[in-house]
Amino acid sequence: MSWHDDLAVSGRIVAVSTEPDQRVCDTYVQTGSAIVVTTTHFSYKPPPISEICDKAIAFTRATIDQMPE
Repeated sequence: MSWHDDLAVSGRIVAVSTEPDQRVCDTYVQTGSAIVVTTTHFSYKPPPISEICDKAIAFTRATIDQMPE
């Protein structure tokens, strides 16, 4: 697993990681005493990992305001 630079989304820290096979990107957000993980996985003919991460980050941005702090 490779960790990427953290992002700030709606004032919260979002961690981003990718898998060595370049097919999976995850985002992580702390919510209370739990962590919400968003996983984007392409099993067949994956696009570039940057596009895969863009999808995971977009979903996190769209839902982060619904996650309790």
